[in-house]
Amino acid sequence: GFASYPIDNMYALPLLAQEIERLMEERGISSDDLVVVSPDVGGAKRASAFAKKLHAPLAIFSRQRRRAHEATEVDLVGEVDGKTCIVIDDIADSCETLCVSASKLKARGAKAVIGAVVHGVFSDPACENITNSDMECLIVTDTIPMEDKAKRCPKLQVVSVAPLLAAAIGRIHSSESLSALFEALPSEALPSKAPG
Repeated sequence: GFASYPIDNMYALPLLAQEIERLMEERGISSDDLVVVSPDVGGAKRASAFAKKLHAPLAIFSRQRRRAHEATEVDLVGEVDGKTCIVIDDIADSCETLCVSASKLKARGAKAVIGAVVHGVFSDPACENITNSDMECLIVTDTIPMEDKAKRCPKLQVVSVAPLLAAAIGRIHSSESLSALFEALPSEALPSKAPG
């Protein structure tokens, strides 16, 4: 349908980037130690923007079938040996793509693999897949309620979008720009961990 009023998209990548930066500081690593990874070619633009925000290089998984009746091959474009890899995706359901990516990154010499997802659907058996994966942790926003899943999956780190939404409402009410929220998060939009 069509709407006759303005609509703004809200972007959670700055929240995820800020959480990654917090982890980097906690672990004493710099952007030189990171590689942002897209689990598929379709997410390359998102991963590229995320890599730019973190001042880190980019790697991309490419899936292709070379011949009609052969299995799909997965190629990795980029260097990950000895690096902490951040696999970024917009939405995850079974988490199979993230888990396979983590396994392949570790096989290529990645020091650690951290997942980051905006929307975590996490249908069964996603929590088990995450728990049994090579990912150290999976950072996810609470755009979908996460309390039950966070209890079942100790690798989940939930970042609340509530401060971002509150800041957006305040800015709309005072006729301020929303785009500033997605460049650098102002103090009123700083993430706080959701329960769990």
